[in-house]
Amino acid sequence: PAGNESVNLPGKSNLIQSHAGSSGHDISAVTQREKEGRKLADEIHKKEANYFNNAFEIRSLSDNLSQSKIDELLQLLSVRAADRGDMDLTQFNSIKNDILDKLIAQKQVVKGLGKYMTEMYSDRKNDDVWRDYCVQHFAPYYERCWSNGDSGDDTEAGKIRAAFWDAAQETSGTIAGTALLGLEKISRIDSQVDKQKVVNKAFTYAVDNSCGDK
Repeated sequence: PAGNESVNLPGKSNLIQSHAGSSGHDISAVTQREKEGRKLADEIHKKEANYFNNAFEIRSLSDNLSQSKIDELLQLLSVRAADRGDMDLTQFNSIKNDILDKLIAQKQVVKGLGKYMTEMYSDRKNDDVWRDYCVQHFAPYYERCWSNGDSGDDTEAGKIRAAFWDAAQETSGTIAGTALLGLEKISRIDSQVDKQKVVNKAFTYAVDNSCGDK
């Protein structure tokens, strides 16, 4: 993005790479990234059983992290709830939420993080709370990268918009509402998001008693 330096996610390494499949990305595959993430999660849990110590450690991290530290945080994000051990689910997701906050707040944009978040959202093996948290972070990342409204034909921006609209169809819980709030937010800076379409969709859900939380 113009005016921003960027930190690239590891490209050819197996920390963040996708594997080609019938849907384009086989994000359900157990990769080395996920295995390393599980080990890191186990280490954190053993070292600091107290959730508040873990949370404080994440929130105290610099906004100018090294690439190796960014890689480590990405590994932790890859750990699914089913692999969290005996850590409380709410606390587990809260720590991962803090990690996303920290990555988006980096002085240098963590390029590719948006695409990674869309993959975690799309992975139905992740719990719905974490998938919702990923959708919540689409807009802050989008605003960080394309604040001047010029996303153009950027592939990552397109993936985020597509994931937003996909999430807006999940009306059984909170995800659709989260998506519509995010879409409305980025419609203020990017004309490629049809604001009236967002409003119409929100109105439809508001009067539809079959929809879940709005």
